[in-house]
Amino acid sequence: FVFPSVSAAIGDNLFVVRDLDASLAAIYFGSCYSSFTEFQTAGMTHNGDDAILLYKDGVAVDTYGEVGVDGTDQEWEYTNSWAYKFGEKWVYAGVGCVENSVGDGLNETSSCSYPFCSSGLEFKGIMDLNHSGKNLRAYHLFALLDIPDLSIFGAGIASNGQATSDGVEIPFPNLSVSAGEHILVIRDLDVANAQAYFEACYSKFSHVIPDGGVSSNGDDTIELFKNNTLIETYGQLGVDGTGMAWEYDNSWAYKVSGKWTYGGVGCSTDATANATSSCPYSFCD
Repeated sequence: FVFPSVSAAIGDNLFVVRDLDASLAAIYFGSCYSSFTEFQTAGMTHNGDDAILLYKDGVAVDTYGEVGVDGTDQEWEYTNSWAYKFGEKWVYAGVGCVENSVGDGLNETSSCSYPFCSSGLEFKGIMDLNHSGKNLRAYHLFALLDIPDLSIFGAGIASNGQATSDGVEIPFPNLSVSAGEHILVIRDLDVANAQAYFEACYSKFSHVIPDGGVSSNGDDTIELFKNNTLIETYGQLGVDGTGMAWEYDNSWAYKVSGKWTYGGVGCSTDATANATSSCPYSFCD
């Protein structure tokens, strides 16, 4: 594909799409699609295991993937998925992420939303761990975009089968967050426990937000709000999580490739540290 002779400004987002897929892309990305400058081509024939090169005046200036390597089973494979660059670092959603995501087939409601067109923040993990007989309650969030003011987001708890939370019960502070950063919202009483439990892995959280309102336990549904609008739910509203697949009592849930995985009820009971637990939190692998 060769770009046409047109101008582009700093900050423009160019979207090169296979001509046969342009209408599908417009539907999938919804209102976000207007943020792209679209270029259609019949030459877009790659699939999720192919390396892509960007040329300037016939010289390669950037490469995605590894030239000379079939991407199948490589970290950078993007079959039924996507890769996105945060600054100079690529982040991979994981093979099958879009295909396996929860939602109605649109990026906006997908649990594997393309970062550029996302709400900017998502749940990555939910915890109700047990550390040396002490509870450790926290929500792990991941920034998909730069967020100048985190206070436009907040969390709520739908306890014991409530149909909804009481709105934003855990407001987030006015904090600048960069795309690709991990955030831990944790019950204020549990901060010292978390530091001891996670050890070196604790430093992987760029921001730790203590709040006494993090009172959920392993059968409660957790809601994420943006500007007081519900954008994501962990668990099932109107259902007590006891005995459900998503229950996280003395355990955790962690999102991998857009799909929730579970440590298993009681798996952290009497654990003294994450590294030696029978169910170490996946983020710390």
